[in-house]
Amino acid sequence: MFEVQMIIPLADNDGESFGPELFASYEATAVELLGGFTLYPASVLGGWRDGAGRDVRDSSRVYAFAIGSIAQGGAVVALARFSCALFRQDAIFIRYLGLAEIILPA
Repeated sequence: MFEVQMIIPLADNDGESFGPELFASYEATAVELLGGFTLYPASVLGGWRDGAGRDVRDSSRVYAFAIGSIAQGGAVVALARFSCALFRQDAIFIRYLGLAEIILPA
């Protein structure tokens, strides 16, 4: 088994916080696609430069998933793309096997 981590923001790019119902939907989909999840107890801070040249900062949750095989990679990508739509994101950051990747919407 190996761990996959997915970074999910607490608010959109305009600073509007996501409600508990969005996280409940995300978590239910994570259980459906990957069998379960772990939510790390502390939020993480991040930043990047957007397409308009603005520096953006945000706080995010870190979710972890135990993956039994690389064959489940499609389910990880499906969850990341679902997350893009649900949380109105241009991309979702994931980390696995010591690597990082940005997943874009379909």
